[in-house]
Amino acid sequence: MRISILGDIHGKWRKANAVINHEVKQEGYALSTGDLCSYTFNPQRGQKLLFCHGNHDAFAYVAQLFGEPSNGLQALVPGKVYTVHALNIAVLPGVFSPHFYESSPTIKYYTRADLEKILAIKQKIDIFLSHEAPQGVGVIKQGKDMGKEHLNHIIQTLQPNLLFFGHHHGCYDSVIENTRVLGTDQVHHSYLLLNTEDLSIQRIKATLKEKEYFYPWEEKD
Repeated sequence: MRISILGDIHGKWRKANAVINHEVKQEGYALSTGDLCSYTFNPQRGQKLLFCHGNHDAFAYVAQLFGEPSNGLQALVPGKVYTVHALNIAVLPGVFSPHFYESSPTIKYYTRADLEKILAIKQKIDIFLSHEAPQGVGVIKQGKDMGKEHLNHIIQTLQPNLLFFGHHHGCYDSVIENTRVLGTDQVHHSYLLLNTEDLSIQRIKATLKEKEYFYPWEEKD
């Protein structure tokens, strides 16, 4: 089986729906690292999209999706373990703010309590999703590592096989401890395919043609 891994969607649902309906089999799954912005998911064969929300989401609606998935769309809760195709998935949604780490008025920002729930997970985690990046993966801006040490702590404690992050709109691929860490680009630029049998990854890239990005299969579909 394969799982499609999508980065930030930012309202580009025509492309996101095209990817999912092309790559995901009936009743299959896709995952997203957040920033959906709007929620016009249109599965044609009962596919499900599970996502780890980012900092550009409708947070009241996301909170509803924590408890009640809608039309195959489900927001994932920090500290809970989800099983998809026999793989265990955990998440750290949202972004870091030093002002709201102890207590946040919105789920836009993750908190110490969220992190503690995640670190208390006892099951083996195959896939970890986050919006923020860990440190040491090459996300550098103005000479500063933009990764967050909280993700490194999660890697050290949970030792997931794979960690996918979004937010930075780039293709990153590195290893921390024994965890392969991959950054996801925006959905109209590239996406990832995960083979659930051996956890191998394939990155599918779009090509810019006449001011629009196209995937190789779009001209055939």
